[in-house]
Amino acid sequence: MNEENGRKALIVLGMHRSGTSVLGGCIDTLGLGPAAGHRLGDRTQYTPNRAIIIQHEILLKNLGCTWDMVGNLPVNWTESAAAADAAEKIGAIVDNAFADARTFAVNDPRMCRLMPLWMRILEKRRIRPAIVMLVRHPWEVARSLEQQHGYGLRKGHLLWLVHNREALGACRGRDYVVLTYDGILADPVYCMEKIVSRLGILFTRQPSHAYPELIDFVRADRKRHSSGSRESADDRFSRYDWIYNQFRINQPPALKGPGGSPGDPSGGPSDSPGAGQGAFIGPDAPEIEIGDFPLVTALAGAANAGADRGTDTHRADTAFLTEMFDDLLAVLSGYEQEAVAAETRRKEMLAAADRREDALYSQIYFPGAPAGDQNAYTEDHSRKVLLAPDTWQKISVFIPDPGLLRTGRLRIDPINCRGTVFISAIRLLDPSGGRVAWAASEAGGFSACNIEGSALFAGVCETEIRLYAIGDSVRILLPEMPDLPDLPLSLEIWIRAGRGLGRLGEAWQEQENRVDELSRQVEEMALALDNQQAAHEEEVFELVQQLGEARQEIEKKDEALDSINSRLAESESRVNDIWKKVMDQDERVIRYSSELAEAERRFAELHGWFTRLADLLGFDETTASSSLHLVKKSSRVFSRKAPIDEIQTVFRNFYSMMPTIDSVPEDDNGDDGGGPGPEAPEGSGFPGDGEK
Repeated sequence: MNEENGRKALIVLGMHRSGTSVLGGCIDTLGLGPAAGHRLGDRTQYTPNRAIIIQHEILLKNLGCTWDMVGNLPVNWTESAAAADAAEKIGAIVDNAFADARTFAVNDPRMCRLMPLWMRILEKRRIRPAIVMLVRHPWEVARSLEQQHGYGLRKGHLLWLVHNREALGACRGRDYVVLTYDGILADPVYCMEKIVSRLGILFTRQPSHAYPELIDFVRADRKRHSSGSRESADDRFSRYDWIYNQFRINQPPALKGPGGSPGDPSGGPSDSPGAGQGAFIGPDAPEIEIGDFPLVTALAGAANAGADRGTDTHRADTAFLTEMFDDLLAVLSGYEQEAVAAETRRKEMLAAADRREDALYSQIYFPGAPAGDQNAYTEDHSRKVLLAPDTWQKISVFIPDPGLLRTGRLRIDPINCRGTVFISAIRLLDPSGGRVAWAASEAGGFSACNIEGSALFAGVCETEIRLYAIGDSVRILLPEMPDLPDLPLSLEIWIRAGRGLGRLGEAWQEQENRVDELSRQVEEMALALDNQQAAHEEEVFELVQQLGEARQEIEKKDEALDSINSRLAESESRVNDIWKKVMDQDERVIRYSSELAEAERRFAELHGWFTRLADLLGFDETTASSSLHLVKKSSRVFSRKAPIDEIQTVFRNFYSMMPTIDSVPEDDNGDDGGGPGPEAPEGSGFPGDGEK
């Protein structure tokens, strides 16, 4: 760098939505002059120098880039004609606006990526840069970008990373201090005093003397997003948290610049050119150099050329990862530049269409005209949006009164002339939170919409609505939404429209081709059905034959079954006869058993009587045995109920075996017993004698 002239440029580097406007307002409050920027009337916001911002925007546009690109700027962009033109115009602003200022401030988030150009501008004028790097938690920045611009959290985190890595690379070899947004909100006076002590900036007012104004300008309620309230799902961004914590807790030493020496560890300012003093505002922690931070790019001409990466494995790995990351960003930059170029062409087409009398546009009519009729639509209660012919574009329209959509229907006139329209998506969403309240992006959602008016051909396919309008009165009516939440809403439509019906012939031919294809498929299906029918008829014929054979077999089995049933009936009859005979035999057996029991009883009585008589008459054993035999015989006679004469014969035989009267013992009175003789005379009194 050329010999300095004692002038300093206080440069604020910080990612968008990181609080750079708050820091700029504090700087303006302490008095570096109005050229650094100006506040709004209520002193609650700060707007940086607009001329510089415009030149930054023009430079990015001429490079085919935008501030919200994640990829790197084009290779050797500082050597381009766009950069030379921007350097000349920005240098003129510095010369004119800050000509009499020994110290001035420049504040624009785009400077994080444009510092190589600014270093040339300042070096040419021998102005020494003093950098204040402002860092905010990456999730808070990403969430704010999501709400402000609709970016996803992943893109917001990547933007935070690339802006801060390039800003930190710009600090290498320079006087710098790193502040956090939370630190400014907590104690702006302390942070401003650190800028004074570390960078040697002389404000017109001491920070401690401007305490009321600083506290009034810096309010904690300015912070709408806090990393402490993150959902657990956002833990996927923990890598960015780690990098932020390195900014927050590490306090690096004074860094060596080209030909420089470490600064004073006490924190005092160093006036020697290129001293490269830097410090973090925060608690004491192990020292760390910028080169040790992951993925930090080296500002051209400011890297330590004498470092031997081979002697330090960690730094070699860091450099390797940085180069890989730069390669990825370079590839991504190519795709982003193509998208920017396409968007630029679309805007040029819109501008050209706006200058034509027959401009192509869509018109959105809001329900519930001032008269209160939900079905009335007026021009005053509508919004026109210019269309770039034959180009896909997104229409975004704020809904002034979303409550009307609960009872009325939003009307969309997609084209104002005869032409062709394709619509791939219609959405109602909450712009603050990005939540979708209603959407139609497939056949099911599009079918809920009514298409009215002079549409020669209209169709709803799986992914879009196609309209061929022969007039200017084609309308799409969204359905009523009684359950719509009471939130601010915006309408988003992805649409492609063009004049004329040139594509109608193509669409008609496409439909005819589809009809021909369907006809061919129908013929193939009919032929296949005929073949199937013939095969089925053959199968049916075979089944009929098998059914006839089965019927004959069943008839034979029926005859055999009838024969068996007849034989079973005969057998049953025979069994019944046998059963009757068995029952008769059972009755006879029962009767015989009864008679036998009666005979045994009579025999028992007769035997008892015989035994007593034998004892009385003194029968010997032989006579008793014969008599017993006679008794058994007589019992058989009795059991058969023999005639009386047979019974008399039995008793006579019995009587003949009795001993003579002389052998009968006398009783105690000398009587001979008076018994009968061997033959009993008529009327002797034996059983059966003289009795019938």
